[in-house]
Amino acid sequence: MAEGFSLVMLCHCRLATRKICLMLLREVKQLSRQLRLTAGERQLMLYHGGSCEVSVLDALDESAGEVVEEIAELMPLQDRTAAANVAVMDFQWLTGNGNGDL
Repeated sequence: MAEGFSLVMLCHCRLATRKICLMLLREVKQLSRQLRLTAGERQLMLYHGGSCEVSVLDALDESAGEVVEEIAELMPLQDRTAAANVAVMDFQWLTGNGNGDL
């Protein structure tokens, strides 16, 4: 429920609100890790055919690079240059991009 609320609030036009939502997604991810399985237990569960939930933040991090590649031609030159110079593209970069165009 908190992840869903954070996803909706990420559409807010204010940078501060988007950063708070990102912090909320991180907290939910940490809580779920503490309350559920360790990483080794997850891998073992997946190996034996079980299912394992992925946090929303992990899914957003995995897809951030692909999203930027898809919309690169629509981005302003300054943002395109900044995205090309980022070593690791993750959702935090997209959320913290100061001008709010992304």
